[in-house]
Amino acid sequence: MQLEELQDPTIILGYSNQFIADGRISYLFNNQDLGNRNKYFFFRANLELAGNSIYLAKRIGGENIVDTLPSELFNLKFAQYFRPDFDLRFYKPVNFSNALAVFRIAMGFGLAYGNSIKLPFEKSFYAGGPNDIRAWRTRNLGPGSNTKEDYFERFGDIKITTNLEYRFDIYRKLKGATFIDAGNIWLLKSFNNSTIGVFNTNTFLDQIAIGAGLGIRFDFTFFILRLDGAIQVRDPKQNLDERWVLPSKNLGDITYNFGIGYPF
Repeated sequence: MQLEELQDPTIILGYSNQFIADGRISYLFNNQDLGNRNKYFFFRANLELAGNSIYLAKRIGGENIVDTLPSELFNLKFAQYFRPDFDLRFYKPVNFSNALAVFRIAMGFGLAYGNSIKLPFEKSFYAGGPNDIRAWRTRNLGPGSNTKEDYFERFGDIKITTNLEYRFDIYRKLKGATFIDAGNIWLLKSFNNSTIGVFNTNTFLDQIAIGAGLGIRFDFTFFILRLDGAIQVRDPKQNLDERWVLPSKNLGDITYNFGIGYPF
């Protein structure tokens, strides 16, 4: 009932019950040499497909799915989508104080087709949080230049994220970090005749959010406790000429994130 009151097909479709039968192919590369402090790369790519075997079986069985959308399995609409993503990281040790510079770029998109109009909520992309763009809370950024304060709308079909972090020793098990995060999420298409949040090659760079901050880590070898404080530098929901918001921010605008382990 609450979703229907929002009268937004994007939200209603994303949160509707769906049967998901998916398969994934992953590739992982990591050339880190634990015995030496050399620069190294980490790369992970995933390709996820869902619903194709069910779709094919129903077509072979004589069901004309095109005319009966959405088709169901076990009284639930089955999801059908294509979802690739990748995560590339470059680690560069610095020559003093065991410092380490880390650059990361992660991208992904999901395309619903066939028996689906919209990606299931749990397969959609989100931005913000302790392992993402830390100046925003989890699922509290985007899509695009969206200005609605409604929590339910903070998911999308496309994601681009970059992070730059400098890690250094402070004292014994206490470590520090300074970082810059940037990125956002977008929709592939809109269902309410609005272009807000929809990815456009001409405007997406203007909708990149930027945050920066400092962090401390307690390194107990077998696990790491982490606290990051970040502040918004560029906010895409503001008017185009007012998106560089850092001069107007103060200590009360810092977003704190607690995590276990490094963010990436």
